[in-house]
Amino acid sequence: MTPLNRALRTVRQRRWLVAALAALGAAAGITASVAQPPVYAASAQLLVDTRLSSNGDFDVNLQNNQLLGQYFMAKLTSRSVMLAVAADEGQPSSNVERLSRQVSVQVIKGSDLLAVTATSPRADQAARLANEVAGETIALNRKEADDRFAPRRQYLDSELVRLDGLIRAEQDALLRLQIGSGANAEATLAGSINSHQARLNVLQTQYSDVYHQRQTLSIQQDLLAGALSVSEPASVPMRPVMPVPLLYIPGGALFGLVLGMLLALLMDRLDSRIRSADGLAEATGTAVSVTVDHRPGVTPARLAAAYSMAWATVVAESPTARVLILVEASSRDHAYEPAARIAEAAGRLNRAVVVFGGPEAATAASHVPVPHGEAPVDLANAPEGTLALPVNQPSWTGSNGNGSGEYDLVVTSVPAPSEHPVAMTLAGSADAAIVVATAGQTRLEEARQTAESLRVAGVPLVASILVHEEPEHADRDTLDREERRSA
Repeated sequence: MTPLNRALRTVRQRRWLVAALAALGAAAGITASVAQPPVYAASAQLLVDTRLSSNGDFDVNLQNNQLLGQYFMAKLTSRSVMLAVAADEGQPSSNVERLSRQVSVQVIKGSDLLAVTATSPRADQAARLANEVAGETIALNRKEADDRFAPRRQYLDSELVRLDGLIRAEQDALLRLQIGSGANAEATLAGSINSHQARLNVLQTQYSDVYHQRQTLSIQQDLLAGALSVSEPASVPMRPVMPVPLLYIPGGALFGLVLGMLLALLMDRLDSRIRSADGLAEATGTAVSVTVDHRPGVTPARLAAAYSMAWATVVAESPTARVLILVEASSRDHAYEPAARIAEAAGRLNRAVVVFGGPEAATAASHVPVPHGEAPVDLANAPEGTLALPVNQPSWTGSNGNGSGEYDLVVTSVPAPSEHPVAMTLAGSADAAIVVATAGQTRLEEARQTAESLRVAGVPLVASILVHEEPEHADRDTLDREERRSA
């Protein structure tokens, strides 16, 4: 049997445990769906203006855009933003950590958009929180842009004021120039005009350069201040995102199912009791293992068919067998009734059969319907309490000896070799043997040791029988046996 088939068999045997845990998981999902308070989520979309990071190279631009997006993602969940939001909400600064857990940011794939999502037990609070986080982040970004360029801006503004004053002074000086007296008055005037004009041109050039720098600075500041803007404000959600019954219930059932299967496999790993015919066949090394059901509700025809299969296996494996022993795998097993049932199956084929069993077989003998209504009899030369049940031999009596020459088949039920040496004593004269185990009672090691003992004794092990019976019935028979043995 492959490991997969063995695992499937184990799960099938403990299907009630698996089903119970799956139902328990589904019930837990229903409970979580009912008991968990609703959680609403609202998202606001923010546009990241990538012109700030553009420089003409596609690969560099892509990398810069990603860095800019990561920068604003960190900014949206920063402590400074959360402190501003807490102040807007009228909450103490100690609630910053809680607000941070309510807010998450992610990039909308394939776009320059950021989605800031806020969760709250109330739908309107979730939408308001998302919009406040977006608004405070934009305001903080603008303030940081203003603070970043303020020193340079102030310097350039002061330079423009200074240059403007110098230019005005040169212009006033030009206006105040007049022609003096003397032979060189005109030449002197022309020289003064040219000097002031040259000075004025230099100042105007400087002013133009500073003014250009001031304009560039304003553009950069505007780009940085406007790098983040609201593309779509958050709206009030209509339904909560949690709990999700359609997810919780199947998820709980699936978790319970997997847990039940794992527990079933673990219990099978730790439990060495035999529960299937395959397990008994593997433990005893027999090619055929027959399952018989002695529990209430099983029809006689079904029971007879199972023992007919067992007898057919004996005939197929050892056609000339005249002495068959059924050996109990452990002290918790009972071989007399299976022995009598196999004798019954052989008797239906017109074979003369006798079944031998110990004193504890008396109760089991009353459960076995045999042809012609023969009753169990005691043997005169057998140990005290030995029970014989003849089949298809109406004239059989205890004076006929041990029956080995009178009957076509002698079937004997004996206890496990670990419990009594009679099994090893009879093994030398037996033509075939069958190991009898009880489902849920016999352990793998016990069945394995019994089979090995029979092989060592030299008796062919042709089959094994796994008996299903009520636990109370098995316990009562075991107690009766122990009482008889102690007596």
